[in-house]
Amino acid sequence: MDNFLKRDIIEILSNFWAGSIILELANGARRFTELRASIGITDQTLTTKLQFLTGRGFIRRESFAEVPPRVEYTLTDIGRKLLPIFESLRQIDEEFFNFETNDFEQGEICRGLYSGDFDFDQGNFDPDIGTKFIEPTTKAINPALEEDSRKVLREYKDNDLTEAETLAKLQNILVNKVEDLGFANIDHARELRQGFPEVVYAAGKTKQQLRSIFKSLYEHSNGNLIATRASREQYEFLIDAVPDAKYDEIARMIYVDRKDIKRRMDKRILIVSAGTSDLPVCEEARLTAYLWGNVVETVYDCGVAGIHRLFAHMNEIKSANVIVVVAGMEGALASVIGGLTDKPVIAVPTSVGYGASFNGLAALLSMLNSCASGVSVVNIDNGFGAGVLASKINRLSGG
Repeated sequence: MDNFLKRDIIEILSNFWAGSIILELANGARRFTELRASIGITDQTLTTKLQFLTGRGFIRRESFAEVPPRVEYTLTDIGRKLLPIFESLRQIDEEFFNFETNDFEQGEICRGLYSGDFDFDQGNFDPDIGTKFIEPTTKAINPALEEDSRKVLREYKDNDLTEAETLAKLQNILVNKVEDLGFANIDHARELRQGFPEVVYAAGKTKQQLRSIFKSLYEHSNGNLIATRASREQYEFLIDAVPDAKYDEIARMIYVDRKDIKRRMDKRILIVSAGTSDLPVCEEARLTAYLWGNVVETVYDCGVAGIHRLFAHMNEIKSANVIVVVAGMEGALASVIGGLTDKPVIAVPTSVGYGASFNGLAALLSMLNSCASGVSVVNIDNGFGAGVLASKINRLSGG
């Protein structure tokens, strides 16, 4: 069996929502609204899972020429072959896994809650028989948050808390995990909510302040860390407190790369620059997207003054899943690339240019007025913002 197909099947079997969609479609064709109502799933999650299952050939999407338009989803022959597997798993679950909730399961409930996949009404938690369907998540959970959450769940299991009281306490734990350093409030729950710890903007902070903030994030999180617009002096002052920290001179970033991430080779982000002077912003975007778990490629110095240089890289442009275009001067490169690809283009204006460029304002206005469809624009010199946006688009399209 093809390795990609094996991985897809394993992902479906281990994913609560994907499995629920397959089982619901076993009963016949369903519309989007019917799936949403029967499964109890959000629009965004349902859209993502349907795209994944359709793209892998497990379900079929059919549009009907009616007014209003009608779209239905059905199982393909490959999708129907999964049904006996689900039935076998159900029998195994009934025979072997009908037991009380233990500490491990409570930890999984915590992770499901913070990732937005947990709901008392979804059937994935029962205080009497434990968890049957908890969607796995790669998001880290720091020990303090997990222990507090376990305590609340134990109280619920022992009938010391009502369902409403339990949800209120869990939400309070998530929102209020903020460390007050006097000059900064560190949001230690952000990694759970967004999948990445709080990112520090180092410019304007003293080296003592940055050291304290970065050290706190290092000790209270499990994921990669970033401090943007940092100086080497700031880096050298904090390295003894955060020994895993590294410094990228061009990107002007202090970062910690400590998370083992499986990167999808078929979901690449491409960074394209108009000129060599744009490299600091390009490298900020590249390193940000990499630390967020993406495969990143670069094509530099391909501006419109020598457009033939760009055409030599059409294979990279066509194969990329998201393209970040960084340009100063008149900022025309974003429109050119926007007209060459069917993928999302994120335009980053830079402050590179002579007087009438107004420190990037000319490029910004040019990009905002692009006639190429599918081009979005971030702030001037904001390579970090472009890298994060590209990463989130890549994550949504990843199934």
